[in-house]
Amino acid sequence: MTPPPANTSQRIVGGIVDVAPLLVVTLAVTAFVTPFDLGATLARLIAASVLLLKDVTGASPGKWLVGVRVADRSGPRASTGRRLLRNVTLAAAPLLAGVPYL
Repeated sequence: MTPPPANTSQRIVGGIVDVAPLLVVTLAVTAFVTPFDLGATLARLIAASVLLLKDVTGASPGKWLVGVRVADRSGPRASTGRRLLRNVTLAAAPLLAGVPYL
């Protein structure tokens, strides 16, 4: 039997638990350096890596805390490739933060 889909509050709380610490650290580091400084670049690369790999075990810390996991539409646990693919857009955001506006 497949578990029920996560409700909205579980998704919101899990997302906050996952992203808030990373956002605080990234903002703290980038507040003290210029946008193209090595420290800012490293902070963006670390943030992108964490966001890309957060579901690689099947549940990020936030999902684990609220008791949900990433699954395929049919119910079984999603493959590692699918979990990575779903996080590509999240991982792209910190990397694009260093791209100047034209």
